[in-house]
Amino acid sequence: MTKQSHRSLHGFVGAFLLACSAWPAVAQDGVALEIAASADLEHDPSIDVANSELDGRKTLRVSTTTGDGVVLLPISMADGFVEVEVNSNLVPDAPAGSRGFAGIAFRVQPGLHHYDAFYIRPANGRAEEQIRRNHSTQYISHPDYTWFRLREEKPGHYESYVDVELGSWTSLRVEVEGDRARFFVNRNDQPVLIVNDLLSDAGEGAIGLWIASGTDAHFANVKYGPLGSDEER
Repeated sequence: MTKQSHRSLHGFVGAFLLACSAWPAVAQDGVALEIAASADLEHDPSIDVANSELDGRKTLRVSTTTGDGVVLLPISMADGFVEVEVNSNLVPDAPAGSRGFAGIAFRVQPGLHHYDAFYIRPANGRAEEQIRRNHSTQYISHPDYTWFRLREEKPGHYESYVDVELGSWTSLRVEVEGDRARFFVNRNDQPVLIVNDLLSDAGEGAIGLWIASGTDAHFANVKYGPLGSDEER
């Protein structure tokens, strides 16, 4: 993590990194991370990051017209869970094919180009075409396993349906353990997507907020911890 990123959290970072590196110190309901403390977090140059507010919540607003990218959070872990609430919409004049892509990247490596991620396509959740609905959630492992490659080589294995829509607050949760990960949406007890063969070889890394082309997303209420440390989803 850069010195600039450390300053951006105004003193919160030390406590959170300590909690992350010493799991027994984490409270039973996990650790809440104030991501809206500053817009000065490390991120891909193709995206814009700013403090904002939506529906009375302090948020980190992340947007991009083209490309995709990660906003790096001061969290590093191997196994555990990460939760975030996101309200995703389209930027004005969004490119064709934009879906409001937003999600959670994990085991992010230095340079921000190698990571695993789960994300949603909110514009697909209530589409009038079943095939689009089937592409409402996605797992990727960049840079080698893009959504396009995974859909071509193993259709249906790394994406699924979930009821999501643009402009609505949506809770996302990723649980990681070894080479297995599960993706939960809107605090449902059952995962909407299960991956039993994570495609990267990274056993540990940072956590990030992830968006792609044409997305204007507000992120709020990040929480993380070891598996089993929170009592309810």
